[in-house]
Amino acid sequence: MNNSLIKGAQHYLGQEIEPIILQNIPEDMLKKDNPNKANITKLMKSRINELEESVKQLLQQQHKSLYHRIKDLLDEKEMKYHEINDTFYLLHSGVVFPFKKKYYPTVDAALSDLEKVVDNLFKDSKMLKKMMHKQHSIQSKLYQELLSVGKSNEDNEVKEILL
Repeated sequence: MNNSLIKGAQHYLGQEIEPIILQNIPEDMLKKDNPNKANITKLMKSRINELEESVKQLLQQQHKSLYHRIKDLLDEKEMKYHEINDTFYLLHSGVVFPFKKKYYPTVDAALSDLEKVVDNLFKDSKMLKKMMHKQHSIQSKLYQELLSVGKSNEDNEVKEILL
C-alpha cells in the first residue's frame, strides 16, 4: 500500500487514520487493456453477453397487462364475453367494453353493435378519453370477478390482496 496517501490525509484527518485494505478485487477490475491496441469486440464481448442475459431475464419477468390477463382467462373458459348482473363485458382493440342489459337485452345484440361502438369511440376523442380514463377500474372489476367465479370467499380475499 502506498503510504504517501496516508501521510497526505493525516494533515487533514488527523494522526489516527488507518489505511483501508481492499481484498478480493477481481483482476478484470484492476487490469485494463490499452484501447488503442486491443480489439474492441474482444473487450466488449463479455459485457454484451451480460446485457443480453439481463434482457432475456427482464423479458421473461415482464408482466402482462390487465387486459391480456382478462383475455387469457376468457380464452381458457372459451368465452367471448363475461356477464355480471346487468352488464355484458366484451373485449375489442385492447379495450374492455361494458354493455348494459337495459340497452342490449342479449349478448348477440351487444356483439352486433360492438364494431359500431368501437368505430364511434375512436372517432370521438372526448369519448375515447373518458373511456380510457375508466378502463383501469372496469378491467380491475372484471378481472376480480373472473378470478372469483367458482371459488370460495377465502380464495377471493387472497386474490384481492394480490391484485
